[in-house]
Amino acid sequence: MSDMALPPRAVTKPLSLRGSVSFLIGVAATVWLVYLVYRLLVGGYANGEVFSLRASSAAWRDGDWLSQLLLFFVRFLPGEATQQLVLSFLAATLTGGLLGPQYHAMRSNRWTVPGAAIVVLILAVHPLVLYTVTAATLPIPIYVAFALLIPAIRRVAAVGDVQSEVTLGLTLPLLLLAGPETAPLILPLTVLCAASNRDARHDVRAFLAMFIVAVVPSLVIVVGIVGFSLRAGHDLGTVLARYATVFTSMHPERWASGLLPLALASPMALVPLLYCLIPDRRREAWSALAVVGFPVYLAMGQAAFAWQLPYWTPATALLFCFAAWLTVTRLHWMMRLAGVLLMIPSVWLGFRYGGIIDDPAWLDGVLGPGLVWLRSLLPALL
Repeated sequence: MSDMALPPRAVTKPLSLRGSVSFLIGVAATVWLVYLVYRLLVGGYANGEVFSLRASSAAWRDGDWLSQLLLFFVRFLPGEATQQLVLSFLAATLTGGLLGPQYHAMRSNRWTVPGAAIVVLILAVHPLVLYTVTAATLPIPIYVAFALLIPAIRRVAAVGDVQSEVTLGLTLPLLLLAGPETAPLILPLTVLCAASNRDARHDVRAFLAMFIVAVVPSLVIVVGIVGFSLRAGHDLGTVLARYATVFTSMHPERWASGLLPLALASPMALVPLLYCLIPDRRREAWSALAVVGFPVYLAMGQAAFAWQLPYWTPATALLFCFAAWLTVTRLHWMMRLAGVLLMIPSVWLGFRYGGIIDDPAWLDGVLGPGLVWLRSLLPALL
């Protein structure tokens, strides 16, 4: 029996129940992450990155505009401890709250309840996610930008209308605001966005129209950054120099070694790559390629140009991109099963090679004295 033949209450009841379950999952995940932040703060664990942002207005000098905007408001709070508390709780609340919509979107794409729940559980306990929320918050804008671009790219590839172009165009400025490392991706994504339209591929005028629609929001942000810098009395050359210096001192011989950090989450990358090879009329390969392409870009750039990013940033970006891709892609049940099974090794690899096991203060704060036996067991297991 189709949904059209069912009574309205029979259709809306499962949807309302799914929404309630998603809300409860988001609340539970938020409470879990906030609890970890609380344990760390009570235990005296200090996030050095949060304090380094305050020194000499480092954020605007490095092009981290989203971090600078947040710190502008946080600085009004009294004391560095209070500021760290607010920043950490904000990161935990944002990440935990997104796991509820993650479950809801996966269920809408034919994931079973156990499958979607296991994926959310893996994300909630994944060491890269936990360490990002509690101790390595600086690259979060990069992860958010990539995660939001995956659904936008998929919609452009699937529909290719003006509305999808506008949606992607409004998302692209996040790459500029996240940092100078990701800003160069705006132009090629804008070109591909315009070329995805069927009329634009045959008419130059249509291509230029689509290109302008996609690039205008980024140009507005550029004008805003220049105006803000001049208004605040900053040297414009110093502000813009960061976007050039981040790509100096290139070492091409390191490109291959730059892919090594992706080993932290590489098993799950096989799923979108395999998805591109399976013939299916509903297949949208561009978004699947972006899941792997964005982290590879970070890994190779970090190796070739020595970017000041944590070495696990590409692996964490892959995890966020993969999670976002699962929310908008309908997969065969075998692909869904493979995705879950390949996420499990990434948890082990994250603990083994993610640098977390080498941070005793972090482990003390998270595990606590009641779980000393678990910490003593970790080196033997890992």
